[in-house]
Order: sequence, then structure tokens, then C-alpha cells
Amino acid sequence: MRFGLALAFATSGCGRTGGDGGRTEGVGGSAAGVGGSLGAGGAVSGVGGAIGEGGAGSGIGGSGIDGGMGNDAGSADAQPPGPATRAFVPTVSTVRSIVISNGVIYVGGFFSSSTSTLFPAGVAALDETTLSNMPAWAPQVFPFVNSLAVSDGLVYAGLDIGNGDLQALDAVTGMSRSSLPHGDAAVIAVAVGGGTLYVGGIFMTIGGTTRNQFAAVDATTGALKSWAPNDTYVPGWPMALAISGNTVYAGGTFTLSNGSNGTRGLLAAMDATTGALTPWNPLPNGSVSALLVVGNQLFVGGGFLRIAGQPRNSVAAFDLTTGELLPWAPVVATGNGGPSSVQSLAVQGNIVYLGGRFTQVAGQPRGGLAAVDATSGAVLPWAPMTSPNNAEATAVVSALAASDKVVVAGINGSVAVTGVAFYPPASP
Repeated sequence: MRFGLALAFATSGCGRTGGDGGRTEGVGGSAAGVGGSLGAGGAVSGVGGAIGEGGAGSGIGGSGIDGGMGNDAGSADAQPPGPATRAFVPTVSTVRSIVISNGVIYVGGFFSSSTSTLFPAGVAALDETTLSNMPAWAPQVFPFVNSLAVSDGLVYAGLDIGNGDLQALDAVTGMSRSSLPHGDAAVIAVAVGGGTLYVGGIFMTIGGTTRNQFAAVDATTGALKSWAPNDTYVPGWPMALAISGNTVYAGGTFTLSNGSNGTRGLLAAMDATTGALTPWNPLPNGSVSALLVVGNQLFVGGGFLRIAGQPRNSVAAFDLTTGELLPWAPVVATGNGGPSSVQSLAVQGNIVYLGGRFTQVAGQPRGGLAAVDATSGAVLPWAPMTSPNNAEATAVVSALAASDKVVVAGINGSVAVTGVAFYPPASP
């Protein structure tokens, strides 16, 4: 089955040029005609319908966004579809977090409503099948949303300074549902589990109480918990959190000190109840940007070249029972020998999606986005573009989410390639 999802990559003053998305700002003039939902079949005109199958979809053109039908399919200018084609919605700003939950795609970042009515606030909600706005979703306009987590009918948002830095939103309406304690600086990462919201950031206090970069809040009452794993603030950011059982994993650029319990840098595991550091100490030699728990495995993405004393190019996997590094080792690289990074991870079935700054995986060309086998680490043929002809080396896939219906990527790069991209899933 071949999906008829196609891209209309708009440049300034033109709604017809084919291509791909990336990491910074979107487009001027008439933007890609993506609204409502993505049409099925052949050369799609504007939008409408669900993610469909059909011929060689050639680019969604025209000037309409959110229900405005582009009258030109852009077939003369569109980038020919590759092994996986996609639709692209420009945001003219930064995309930081994507979560798919109960048929809804939640996207967090800093968006411009003047460019895309799909993203009028710091957090958007789209129907997973139609890719249209959820009809009841109407949150207030937040400042920069750094991270999202969804649990029990609530969307938890970690923000830059302002609006409380933590928000609990109704998953249907986007309205604030509970009062959460304020921090004195940005919240970068959030994770929720066991009735507790764990947060990491560059704050030194939460709710007026000292909490150095890490804190925990009761997800029901909003009360600050005693969990305080870091004794001393040292400049650096927790960039990712993940929970497995009674353990919280944290990655970033931080140095964490827990008194006589020890010190950890860049990647750590903490008791979810007491905050005590576990003995696990993998010592990556570069930053950690993404964490993903899948069953009994922890996948780690970042800018490292060694971890647990062994070579790994930007991505690695650990056995959560033994703490040992697994042989799973896709080789992520840039063609010019420059630094690569994996900044986002997602999983669906036995496929792990990698997003970041790279041009190759296992020696095969991949423009910042790839799919690999979760067991063997072998790179799969799925190879969508993330910038026109995958030519923009600065484009970064900073956020990823995946389901059996769609893979959603937040791409940040030049003015012409920043936005949210929707791809058909990879095949095992």
C-alpha cells in the first residue's frame, strides 16, 4: 500500500514548490495549503479527507491554510515523492515536543498564528487521522512550550519562564485544569507516571522551595513533593526524562550531585520515591537529548561518541534489568565528518525512529530522520526528506511521535523549512 500523502513546500510568495520541512521558521507569502485534513490519492489539491492512499501524490499547493483549498496541486514544481512522502505545516517558529495519545497529536513549541491557524498557541491538538484541529481545543496563548506529557485526561506542559512554567490542561479543551507550583526559571522536560509529574529545567526553586533542576509534583493535587535528587545547582540543562517502574531516568547537559550518594553527569537514574541515585553510571562523553523506555530497554539519543565505556554514535540502548549497554548500535553520522546528534526518539511496534542532525545512518543517506529495527539496529528503507532534496544540513528533527497511522516530526532549520511534518509509518 502506498500513501498519497504529499508535500507542498511553500517559499516566500509561492505556494507550489515541492520539498521538505526543517527547524526554524516557516514561509512567507502564500503558505502550503494544509488545513482540515490531508486528501487521498494522486496529486492532491489543497486539503480534505483523511490520510489516503493513491498515486504519486505530488505536493499540496495553493495558498489556503486550515480549510482553504489550494487550487493548484503544484505538480510542476513539487518534489517527487520518495519512499515515504509527507505533508508539511509551517509554524514560523520552533517545534519542541510532540505526543500522540488517544487519537490526538499534541504539539508544543512557539508558533506564529499569522502563518498557520493549525498552531495558534504554544500547544496545538490535531486529530491523528485527519490532521485537522480538534474542534474543542482552545487553550490560552502560552509562551514557549518546551515539553509535553499526557496522562489521565490531562496534558502537562513545561514552559519557559512565565504562566507558571507548569500547566495542566484538559486533554479535550486545552483549558487549565489544576494549579501547579511556579518555578523561577524554565521547565525543559516533563514526564508523568505513578501519579507523579517529574520535571527538569534550569530552575532553582519550585513553589518557592529550593529544587535544583529536578522536582516532582503530585499529579492529582499539584502539591510539591519532597523528591529532590540534586543538592547543588550547576549550570546545565536536564533535556529529557523517562520513567520505568520506580526509576526516573534523566539526560541532558547537567551535573547532578546527591551528597554522599554520589555525582552523575549527563545521564542518571534516580529512585522515583526517594530521589537517591542508583549505582548505574554510564558516563556518556557528550550531551543526552532524548530518552525512550520500551519494555525492558532504555534508548538514549544525544551528541556522544562513547557511553558506558564503549563507542556509540549518538544513539545507544541499555538493558533496564542489568543496566548493561546492549549491542544495538546504529551508526549515525554526517557525511562531512562533522558532529552528529540524535535529538528525538519515537517507537512504534519494533521500529525506532531517530530524529536529529545527521546525513547518514549505517552508511545510508538519511536527512535527519530515519527508522531502524528495534532489535537489530538495522536501518530500514523508509527515507523521507526533511528539507528540499535533504539539502539543508542545519535542519534538525527536534521532536518525534509515532503511531500505526502517522509519524509526526518537528523540524527546525532555515526560514523555509521549520514546521510539523506528517509521514506514513515505516514498514518493518
